[in-house]
Amino acid sequence: MSFLNYSKLTGKEFSGLSTFQILTFFRRSIVYTFLAIYLRSLGLSTTEVTLMATVGMIANAGTQALVWGNALDKYRKPVEFVSYGEFLAGLGHIFMVLGYQFFLGANQLYTAGYVIIFALGGIEVFWSMSNVGWSALISELTELDERKKIMGQFSIIGGFGGLGGAYVGGFLYDNGLGFSDYGE
Repeated sequence: MSFLNYSKLTGKEFSGLSTFQILTFFRRSIVYTFLAIYLRSLGLSTTEVTLMATVGMIANAGTQALVWGNALDKYRKPVEFVSYGEFLAGLGHIFMVLGYQFFLGANQLYTAGYVIIFALGGIEVFWSMSNVGWSALISELTELDERKKIMGQFSIIGGFGGLGGAYVGGFLYDNGLGFSDYGE
C-alpha cells in the first residue's frame, strides 16, 4: 500500500496512531458540538458560549508553549505524555461532571454552564500535554520529508472520527430534548 510507505513507521504504528486520531477528532466533535448547544440551552448567551472554545484554546496553546514543550524536551517520553495527558483529562471530566451536577441540582443553570466552560479549560491543559506528545511521536517515527504526507493522512482519517462525534452528539441531544429529562 502506498499510503503506508514510510521509512521508519510500521503498519501497526500507523494503525495505532490512526485510531488515536479518530478518537481525538471524535471527542472534539462530540464535546464541542454538543456542549455549545447545551450551554445555550442553560441560558448562556452566544458570547458566553464562545468562551468555551476561547478559554480552552488559550489553555491549550499556552501550556503547549510554556509547559509541555519544555517538559518534553527535558524528559523525551512522548508516549507517556500522550498517556498521562489523556488519563488526566479523563479525570478532569469526572470532576467537571460532579461540579456541573452539583450546580444543576441546585437549579443554578448559569453557574453549571460556567463550570463546564472553565473545567474544559483545565482539561485542555492536559489534552495539550497529549497533543505535544503525539506531535513528538510523529517526528520520531517519520523522516522530515514524510511528515506532510502522514499529517494529511491523519487529518483525513481523523475527519471520519469528527463526523462520528457530531452524529453521536446529535443523537444524544435527541433533537433538542437534551439530557435533563432523558429517560423519564
